[in-house]
Parts: sequence; C-alpha cells; structure tokens
Amino acid sequence: MSSETGLGRISADVLDRLLADTGTDHALVTFVLRAYQDRAPELLTGLQEAVAEGDGRGAAQHAHDLASTSGQVGALGISRLAGEIEVLGERGDGTLAEPSARIAAALPEALAELRRIAEGYESSSR
Repeated sequence: MSSETGLGRISADVLDRLLADTGTDHALVTFVLRAYQDRAPELLTGLQEAVAEGDGRGAAQHAHDLASTSGQVGALGISRLAGEIEVLGERGDGTLAEPSARIAAALPEALAELRRIAEGYESSSR
C-alpha cells in the first residue's frame, strides 16, 4: 500500500475514455496496460538513478515519460507528481528525492490495480 492515500489509484474515467477511444477493443486496452506495467518500473529506476546522481535534466526526462504514460492509463496521482518532478528537474530547483520516493511507494499499488483491470479485460474478450 502506498504511503500517501490515493496516489496509486487508477481513474476509472480515464480508462473509460481509453476504452471508448479504442472502439471498446479490450485486447488493445489490455496491451496498453501491460505495456505500462512493463515500462513504468524502468522509468522509475531511471528517475531514481538520475536523482541519486544529481542529474536534474535526466530526472526531468524520466519524470516526463512517467507522467505521460501514467496519465494515459489513469494513474493520475503518479502522473501529477512526476510532472512536478519534471518541472523541478528542468529548473534545477529543489530536492527530487522525496517526490521520487513517493512515486516509488505508490507505483506498486497502481501496477497491482492495473494488473487486475487487465485480467478483467482479458477475461471479457475471450
């Protein structure tokens, strides 16, 4: 469970829009969710490494990618926080360790919820 209530929650509205945008193609939405499950941990690792090295620009790039992909799958809390890290990293302004740790704490919750949702979509498309 995340250390911040709701940060790892998934927006049903965003998923509904994604499903509508794909013409209710459950297989395609499942593919998108699975791709996020594979990519988000890599982006978080890159973000954490950049933060540890004091590389604000590198952190900003990983945060940008994480914000974008998280928003697409409805992980809006993670997306918002990653967007804040992106701005701070670009400016070289402030410490990035605390917000990146908050994302690290919330990501497992988001991934678990997306896994359950993807499994439901897979079941309904059979």
